[in-house]
This record gives sequence, structure tokens and C-alpha cells, in this order.
Amino acid sequence: MIVIETLHVVLIYVEDGSFFRLKSLQLGYNISGGFAEKIGVGKMRIYYAGTNLLTFTKYSGFDPEIGAGMGIDRGIYPQARVNTIGLNITFK
Repeated sequence: MIVIETLHVVLIYVEDGSFFRLKSLQLGYNISGGFAEKIGVGKMRIYYAGTNLLTFTKYSGFDPEIGAGMGIDRGIYPQARVNTIGLNITFK
């Protein structure tokens, strides 16, 4: 009887952990030629990079990608979202 009650309590907390995540994205644009020469540089690149931008899930915890631990969510903080913009310049 104790085993059945214990199993019942554990099964209450099982939920679907499926998810779709946009893990990384990088967009960039190279500028060379006319405009670059007008401002006195050889070439330029402007870019955006992002990680962990979107997560689609019905999971109620912080992060459906809970990692190691035999599928047990220990309430660890979710992965950080990072956004980066940059400019690379090559001078003549």
C-alpha cells in the first residue's frame, strides 16, 4: 500500500517537457566600397548575435532543458538570454 501511494504522489508531478528553442542567431552586414571609402575606412561589418532568444513550451518550470539529474527539475535558474551588437572596422 505504501508503494502505491508513493508512486501516485510522484506521478502527479510528471509533465510534458517538450520544447522548441531558438538557441542562437547571428545577422551581419558587410559594408565596403563607396560608403566605407567616404568615411575613410577599408571595410566595415555591423552585426547582431543572440543566444537563447525564444523558447516555446507548455512546461511550467523555469527551463525545460533541465540537463543532468535523470530528468528531475531542481529549480535551477534558466539559461541566460544574451544579445550582442557590434561593429568591426578595417582601416586602410
